[in-house]
Amino acid sequence: MDKDKKRGIRRFLNIFDIAIVLIAAAVLAFLYVRARAEKRAETVEPIVSVSGEHTVLYTIELTPVREFQVSQVKPGQTVTEYENKLDYGVVVSVDVGPAKIQYKDYDDRVIRQVTTPDTYTLRVTVSADCVRTGDRIYLDGDSPLYVGGAMAVTFSNALFTGRVVDIERSEG
Repeated sequence: MDKDKKRGIRRFLNIFDIAIVLIAAAVLAFLYVRARAEKRAETVEPIVSVSGEHTVLYTIELTPVREFQVSQVKPGQTVTEYENKLDYGVVVSVDVGPAKIQYKDYDDRVIRQVTTPDTYTLRVTVSADCVRTGDRIYLDGDSPLYVGGAMAVTFSNALFTGRVVDIERSEG
């Protein structure tokens, strides 16, 4: 019986020794990964230092918009991103047109566009300071701007959603 007790203690010590070795290996792996991440962070340059401040004109298409909302978007207003309240520039011009929807005519097998009653499409041109890095444009530091990008913005504390349909870059 003494042999069985010694074997049990020895098995316990072996499991305990293995656990200590695994913990030590995990700590060393963590320290190694952290040291490599810090070294990598030192070699990456911030976006702003690679590029410079520029101005960009972009157009957002907001649709469908109800009649009472049309008067809330005016030239000179600040465009504010809805969720984080970031500054997306100042409205330069607003073009108002009828809202259209697409539907498929199953008889003729053609996609048609129809004007929807009592709704409008606003094409809002905005001037904004931006940061450019190569082909990428960022508004208010880190918000990417690209054609087709969805936007949720506020004018006169009213929420509007739409897509970027045009970007006109300026030098300087």
